[in-house]
Amino acid sequence: MREYLPPPPPESLALSRKARTLTLTDEEGGQLKQIDERDRYWRERRRARTILLLDKGLSIDAAVFQQQIHDSQVSPRRVAT
Repeated sequence: MREYLPPPPPESLALSRKARTLTLTDEEGGQLKQIDERDRYWRERRRARTILLLDKGLSIDAAVFQQQIHDSQVSPRRVAT
């Protein structure tokens, strides 16, 4: 049986894994919150939630850990925004 280790503390992560500053307007944030709460497609809800987490200043690794998803699902959101 394989044991998985908990993620490293954020301060020990490589600099390249830190999210760049993301600033959403109030209108953009409101639209994303609506999508996160009401959209019928789970993928759209996840994308909106990812962008909202990155807007709060979370690193890519923290967003991955919080949502329990693969980092390849978060990194493209960071670049697209």
